[in-house]
Amino acid sequence: MANITLSSEARDIAVHPKDLRKQKKIPSIMYGHGIENISLTLDHEAFRKVFKDAGSNTIIDLEVPGGKKHKVLVQDIQKDPVYDTFQHVDFLAVQMTEKLITEIPFEFTGESNAVKNFGGILVTNMDEVEVRCLPGDLVHSIIIDLSKLENIGDSIHLEDITIPKGLEVQSDMASMIVTVQAATEEKEEEAPAEVAMPEASAQKAPEAAAE
Repeated sequence: MANITLSSEARDIAVHPKDLRKQKKIPSIMYGHGIENISLTLDHEAFRKVFKDAGSNTIIDLEVPGGKKHKVLVQDIQKDPVYDTFQHVDFLAVQMTEKLITEIPFEFTGESNAVKNFGGILVTNMDEVEVRCLPGDLVHSIIIDLSKLENIGDSIHLEDITIPKGLEVQSDMASMIVTVQAATEEKEEEAPAEVAMPEASAQKAPEAAAE
């Protein structure tokens, strides 16, 4: 993947974050080992496009005021739950010679024969995996090929997939990523059959004959 670059501006602390957002700017901060925290502002649309490509596990070349570029990861984001706009972004400056721990998402591709032809239900147990690696070894995602799930009950575990070079998986390799279960048929509960009760006899015992 080509280098992803994002420009930023110095943040005027005197300006309230709400006013920045009205200008379609995002308050931001960059921090990391051995560097001072830097308060920044980002263009909302520019960051949206970058984040769509980079996510939280791809190195971004962040240009700060003065023209210097830092290798960063998106460490944290805050979004408006109603308008789905970015409210704040944290960047973590990384050292390319120091290993870090992060999560790599899975990208599910292909189609399971067990689902397509046998009516199975695809059950996902893991969406991402925690890894330790150098920043330069980070990948955007790890491919999971669902076409390997041929029959009901088939599963894919961490030990079954190819881990990109340089990634040290921090989870148990026996962990299940995805499986196919049989569809459960819900049987309608049948109402118990009504038992015909004998009608009470309407006949009275014959009266004794009059003498």
